[in-house]
Amino acid sequence: MGFWYRDQDAGFNSLAFNQAGGADLMTYGVETALTLTDSVALRARLDHEERGADASYNDGGVQLDWRASARIRLAGEYLKQREDVAASD
Repeated sequence: MGFWYRDQDAGFNSLAFNQAGGADLMTYGVETALTLTDSVALRARLDHEERGADASYNDGGVQLDWRASARIRLAGEYLKQREDVAASD
């Protein structure tokens, strides 16, 4: 299981993060991976992002992996995304 949080001021720029868009950025989330059996694994992730006061984004997803053999793996994923963006005048 993992958790992250990042709070970045507008105009911040580095090799890893470029925030030249003019709005503050705050993001956080949690993810986990569970091995259910020797051949079945489940992964899940939720995250939230805010760009300034006018936009927020929420993502959530689950992935189920099945290993049929040493050479064959199958996976299915469900992802839900929601955007709340204020209309500009």
